[in-house]
Amino acid sequence: MSSENRVVIFIDRRKHEKYPAMSIRELSNPFKAYWHALQLTLEERGRLFASPPPHGNRFFVITLLLTCITGSALYLIDGYHTGFLPLNAFTAPLPGTFWQGITMIGDERFALAIALLFALLYPRVLFALMIAAVIGTLYSRGLKPLFDMARPPAVLEPGSFNLLMPPYHSNSFPSGHTLTAFLLLGVWAYYLASWRTLLMLLALVAGISRVALGIHWPVDLAAGAFGGLLAAWAGVHLAQRWHWGMRPIGHLLLLILPLIAAYLLIVDAGDYTKSAWMRLPVGTVALLTTLIGYLLLPWWKNRRSEEAE
Repeated sequence: MSSENRVVIFIDRRKHEKYPAMSIRELSNPFKAYWHALQLTLEERGRLFASPPPHGNRFFVITLLLTCITGSALYLIDGYHTGFLPLNAFTAPLPGTFWQGITMIGDERFALAIALLFALLYPRVLFALMIAAVIGTLYSRGLKPLFDMARPPAVLEPGSFNLLMPPYHSNSFPSGHTLTAFLLLGVWAYYLASWRTLLMLLALVAGISRVALGIHWPVDLAAGAFGGLLAAWAGVHLAQRWHWGMRPIGHLLLLILPLIAAYLLIVDAGDYTKSAWMRLPVGTVALLTTLIGYLLLPWWKNRRSEEAE
């Protein structure tokens, strides 16, 4: 077979010509061809967001300062419990179904499912999110047992505030859901400059949902937002310097935890029994997108290549 008629399994010829050619024997091996195609995809898609976006660092500095000032001001006004009752009462008109769904934005499984949803399209964002998730987990898991602050149900009289889920009593500081929401949306806000305001407002609403549900103090939200943004900043910068997650083996390993998270998002509601409207679509679409992008589409391209041969 001449070089002009070579069949390139899974790989568009125009893209393949930009890279060193594979031998016919290598191309006849489906696994090697798949691996090579994934490598080409990661190299091509990895160019997206490879350069720092405009004013990315300034965005993080400003938002980190705002969260730090807000948390400090709340605490100085009237102590750790400042602002809970007014904010909890303000959010009371909206039903628990709404707030339980919105709070899923800060669920770790939700964040990982979102990362999975865009993994093949934006592999650099996936890498940044996974690095940030490790840093954010260390921040949250380290501070919660260190401070072990009591939550509103352990402090306030039952019936004196709006409680929309089973009561939690300990490990209030910082808010892990708020941290995850600001981490997830903070990474995206870094890369998508024109969407920063909207993404931060959405993260703020996810944080407020923790007060609306009756299980966190406003100071917890500020501390969680600070930790999430700090982890997001570290994640995007480390992802620019490390290349392991942009290689096929690293990329595929990064998919394992998000796959598990997306599945659990579908089958396990936990204490958020009214959150199906948010959980199920995201988890289902994330799994289907992965199945199509990583298995069905390459298989279909392989079949077409074999037929063309």
